[in-house]
Amino acid sequence: MFLKFKLRILKLFHFLGIFEANFHSGFNVIMNKTSNDEQLSITMKIDKLESSVKELLAYCKKLSEENDAFKFSNQQLMLERSELQAKNDKVRGQVEAMMERLKAMDKAS
Repeated sequence: MFLKFKLRILKLFHFLGIFEANFHSGFNVIMNKTSNDEQLSITMKIDKLESSVKELLAYCKKLSEENDAFKFSNQQLMLERSELQAKNDKVRGQVEAMMERLKAMDKAS
């Protein structure tokens, strides 16, 4: 039973990047001094922590996917904006040229 707890905690700590060299001896001392009820409580807490970590990972994955989608959408919108600005500049130039021609025609008449 101790080995099961130890492996689960080690797996969780390793996954989270929380590993100490003295974990093994410290864990054994703690588990040897705890009653069965306390061990059950520890198991329940580990299960809850494991569940919370899994939920957080799923949420992080969802947020990452949403972020990627927003980045792609932003790139598309920036491209569309650039294209519209180019069209706007082209039309502005055509309108200015047309106004110059009209002014020239007005002066000529």
